Amino acid sequence: MSPYLIPLAFTNAIFVDAERDGAKWLEEWKAEQSRYKLVVNRLKTKNLTIWNPNKEA
Repeated sequence: MSPYLIPLAFTNAIFVDAERDGAKWLEEWKAEQSRYKLVVNRLKTKNLTIWNPNKEA
């Protein structure tokens, strides 16, 4: 048995309970993850460049 299964099952149980109970921290976590994915996806686009104030325009 893998040593990773017990912590994984425990973490999964916490999230399942939070979804069932409608925990506020879960909604906040999901919103934070959504914002993070939005930023990451925007950084992947070819038209977006990171502004470097040290570089001459």
